[in-house]
Parts: sequence; C-alpha cells; structure tokens
Amino acid sequence: MTLFWRHRTSNGLLALLLAFSVLLATASQSAEPSVEYKLKAGFLFRFLAFTEWPEQRSSSNDDHILIGILGNSPLSEVIGQIQGRTINDRIVEIKELDANAPTEELKKCWLLFIPTAQSANLSHIIQKLKGSPVLVVTETLGTIPNEAMITFIPISAKIGFNINKNNADQVGIEFRSKLLRLATNAEQLYADE
Repeated sequence: MTLFWRHRTSNGLLALLLAFSVLLATASQSAEPSVEYKLKAGFLFRFLAFTEWPEQRSSSNDDHILIGILGNSPLSEVIGQIQGRTINDRIVEIKELDANAPTEELKKCWLLFIPTAQSANLSHIIQKLKGSPVLVVTETLGTIPNEAMITFIPISAKIGFNINKNNADQVGIEFRSKLLRLATNAEQLYADE
C-alpha cells in the first residue's frame, strides 16, 4: 500500500486533534445540536487527515476529497466550516446524498457520514459500497453498528468515537496510531494487534 499522507504530521496538527478531542469529550449530549455537530464536523476533517488510503484512491487524479452526508442531518447546517479546506493539496467538498443515490455517487465519497436518522439504511448502503475504500462514519444513541468504521457514541454526558479497524482493513483503509489512541475502544484496538 502506498501511503497517501507522506508528510509528517506537524505538532500543531496533533495539538489541534487533541484540542478537538478534549472539546468533543466535554460536549454534553444535551448541548445545542449546532455545537455538537460543529465538533463532529471538525472531527470528520481530522479523521481524513489521520487516515491512509489504498493506492487506487490516493493515486487518483481527482483534486477533491468528497465528504458525503446521507439524508437530512444537523451536520449539514454546520459542515460548511470545512468546505474548501485542503488536505494534502486536495480540496474538501461536501455533498448531501439520498439513501437511494446511485452506487457510483456513493463510491465517489472518501468519507460518508450516516446520521442516526438514517441508521435503518446502513446495511443497504454498506452493500452498495462493498469493497470500496469509503470511510463510513456513523453516530448512535444505542448499540454500535457492526458495519461502520468509525461511530460517534455518547459516553455518560460526553461524546466519543469507536473505531472498527477490521471493517477499514477489508477495504484497505488504515488509521494512524494517533487517531487510534483517541478512540474510546483504544485498549481493545491495541490488544487485537
């Protein structure tokens, strides 16, 4: 696998990620949705920055990184904060998608966010994406879905995220250790290695 992110992560980027994790960890479940989703938008950007992609994705000539948002989500109202920013010379683009979007549209996404309101469509979407290097991120108020690669979860009055490394490995996506250490299931991730 060719590493897409060749540049060493600067201390500043790590500091930003850690700051986001502290803010996200202290965001209350009952917090104003826009605050919660602003933090989630920031994390989606960081997830992209701390992910290594398989060669077929990273060597493409496309100069955009597409984040898809499935259905109607409060995230859509605040995700504009990362629209147009760049990650390794690729411009972040945001697109709202319908659960019935054509398979090819879904596969263009580097990251696909599936909000709780769309959880009934998760298995259907995963089937459409089968074998494609699309980072699937979900959120849940209850049981963590087996199909996702990253899931935002509430922990008491806080928000964290779990990583399902096995699902990512199946499509050639790898997470940097800096991201793995911040996951709420970090102990389990490192025990499995």
